Amino acid sequence: MGMAAMAHALWGYVLRHSGKHPQWFNRDRFVLSNGHACALLYSMLHLTGYDMSLEDLRQFRQLHSKTPGHPEAHYAAGIETTTGEDGFLRRRRSRPPAAQV
Repeated sequence: MGMAAMAHALWGYVLRHSGKHPQWFNRDRFVLSNGHACALLYSMLHLTGYDMSLEDLRQFRQLHSKTPGHPEAHYAAGIETTTGEDGFLRRRRSRPPAAQV
């Protein structure tokens, strides 16, 4: 949580986003490349009005939760892309096999 002050300033005063309209075309995209710090991202989504409840935060790193150990796109509104080693590996495994030439 060492980035909490920076995240508060960024999400509160700099980023253009809307928790009520998470797919707003002109929104700024926040990509957390160090996916292991995703607890901060999930907390900011909760605090800024996205569909991320306290119960979702309590389910952090639990199987089938909206808050896995690395951010994964399409698990929750506000997660722009899958990041972190675990997220990357999970995404690669979920892809269909490449076509043989």
